[in-house]
Amino acid sequence: MIHSRIVFLSLLGAMACAASPTGWASAGAPAVRLPQQFQPDPAFPLVSDTSATCLVHLMDPRDGTRLTLAQSDGGPGTGNLRGDYDIDPPGRYGLTPGHRLRLDCRSRKAIGIVRS
Repeated sequence: MIHSRIVFLSLLGAMACAASPTGWASAGAPAVRLPQQFQPDPAFPLVSDTSATCLVHLMDPRDGTRLTLAQSDGGPGTGNLRGDYDIDPPGRYGLTPGHRLRLDCRSRKAIGIVRS
């Protein structure tokens, strides 16, 4: 009986994660007060062509807010290239604790806010 409850709860948890609105297919709330485009952070020189990857370090050219890549999806040949970024200092663009800013890595424009 206990084993079947554990299996049921595990399956229920997996289904909840699969249905989560923070999967790669969607982004949560829209971000606010964004720059037109994020720029490569000059403190971290580029070492190669970055057109097929998400840059690890970006910044807001208006005020120097730094973005650090936490995870990415897609890559060459997939048609998608999105990255979830941690923000420093925290709280910019409408983010609250436990959230990240999702960007389209090719255009370096925000898609929205997602859970960490």
